[in-house]
Amino acid sequence: MKCQNLTAFTALALAFGATASAADFDGTKPLLCSVAEVYECSLEAGCADLSTDQANVPAIVRIDFAKGEISGQLDDGSTRLSTALNKQTLENKLIMQGIEQGYDDERDGSGWSVAITQDSREMVLTASTDETAFVMLGSCIED
Repeated sequence: MKCQNLTAFTALALAFGATASAADFDGTKPLLCSVAEVYECSLEAGCADLSTDQANVPAIVRIDFAKGEISGQLDDGSTRLSTALNKQTLENKLIMQGIEQGYDDERDGSGWSVAITQDSREMVLTASTDETAFVMLGSCIED
């Protein structure tokens, strides 16, 4: 099912990519972003290529730059929502940064950052936890 959603999303992105301009992609409208690649990195193990399921991250995230929110639904139906503490447009990139406490009674808090290049619509999302970093690469379209 997820593979079909990703394929449909990719086709949609290609269909709209040719018609929208960078000026239209200014952060005033929410974005849908497809996570194409996920890497988990640590000093001990180096970096490993993971699926979104293995990393427990949404395959598609919604980014509302105006509200400073990023959200997505996991395969188990639960929704993740985080609000940015900082958001800026810098050098043709929409950038948001935030922190998350994680689950109660677990040491799993993290800091995150997302950068979306306005003209190419490519996204890099990173999250840093204790001794581990996650890097997610993808692309976005207007929602």
